[in-house]
Amino acid sequence: MDVIKRLRDRERRIVNHELHVISKKIVEYAKQFPSPVIVMEKLTSIRENFEKGKKLNRRFHSLPFRKLQKMIEYKAKIQGIKVVYIDPKNTSKTCHRCGYVTHVEGREYQCPKCGLKYNRDLNASINIAHALTRDTGRG
Repeated sequence: MDVIKRLRDRERRIVNHELHVISKKIVEYAKQFPSPVIVMEKLTSIRENFEKGKKLNRRFHSLPFRKLQKMIEYKAKIQGIKVVYIDPKNTSKTCHRCGYVTHVEGREYQCPKCGLKYNRDLNASINIAHALTRDTGRG
């Protein structure tokens, strides 16, 4: 039993270290821009919408989404960088070029309306950036 606790503690320390490294890199990257803003999706209901099978569910539900967001928040605050949360609705399902919403399978987004082929995560990132600029009136 003591071995299991020790391994669990070691794993927790490794995960926390990685989260600190990732959050530091994100804040450092944002610092290079003139008016830096870090934009993240509100992930409040992400766990309720994910049901893929017992093994994958267990792995997914153990991911520390909120902990990473909190680390980014406090490190950004120290650097004077604003953190904004947006609604995650359809960010990876909406074509960033024409705005068409479709079902996405796999890692590639393909718009049936305008024919755009794009990495799904990059497409979502562009939609998040569009949401920020739309909400702030930047363009």
